[in-house]
Amino acid sequence: MPLSSDAWNFFKRAADKKSATCILCPTTLSLHGGTSNLRNHMRFKHPSEFRCEPSPVKQTSLDCYVNTPKKMTGSESESITSAIVDMVVKDYVPLSIVEAEGFRNLMKTATPNYSMPSMNTIRARINKRYGDEKASLVERLKSISGAAITTDTWTSTSCESFITVTEHHITDGWEMDANVLLTRAMPERHTGTNLANRLKECVSEFELTGKINACVHDNARNMEAAGAICEEWTDIGCFEHTFQLCIKPVFDIPRCIQDCIQMPETSWAF
Repeated sequence: MPLSSDAWNFFKRAADKKSATCILCPTTLSLHGGTSNLRNHMRFKHPSEFRCEPSPVKQTSLDCYVNTPKKMTGSESESITSAIVDMVVKDYVPLSIVEAEGFRNLMKTATPNYSMPSMNTIRARINKRYGDEKASLVERLKSISGAAITTDTWTSTSCESFITVTEHHITDGWEMDANVLLTRAMPERHTGTNLANRLKECVSEFELTGKINACVHDNARNMEAAGAICEEWTDIGCFEHTFQLCIKPVFDIPRCIQDCIQMPETSWAF
């Protein structure tokens, strides 16, 4: 087998292949499977003769592939931003999370080349998505011939008042479909007139004028007053709320409660 190392140009191998003798000096070196000791001898003892030694080919280090972050494309960056918007919307987390130190450290570790958007950017993206989803819903609702709405007002844990309106209709395939039209702050007084105005504005905003057959709500006086003002549709009190109002006083009577507890389960079947 040919001797490939350039060191063999200056050494003669012994017959037993256990040593080699330099042809430039009487030095004999032991062989241990490689030619490192032969090459070192030439470098230090005969550098002028060994100066034409070819430089070893430098291989690309694996670290170049492992430690160098992949350059992020515009589409990849947009995909991550959209995912952050989804997280804020679906998980009801505050917009300020994108500026929180812990979240930014997480994103920096996961995607070092991603430039984190500001809170204002995420807010703008959410508003744009709302606009797109709303336009899509309005377009879908154009095909229905009739619908009903349910509504209620409520107060958040921070004492902010809101109104929610939901639309319900039956599809051409005879399936129930429902869509939340809005949940908006209602800082003004919850009078019948103000509630009626909110309902009419909502119906007009989603291009449902003339299509609403009924509005279902609880039995609060202001809701009933609003229903009387909105003559475009039938006003219906919520049966579940009415039923609750009926039975609540009954359960305030201790004797009645005890009798109900002792009644067999079959007596409660409707």
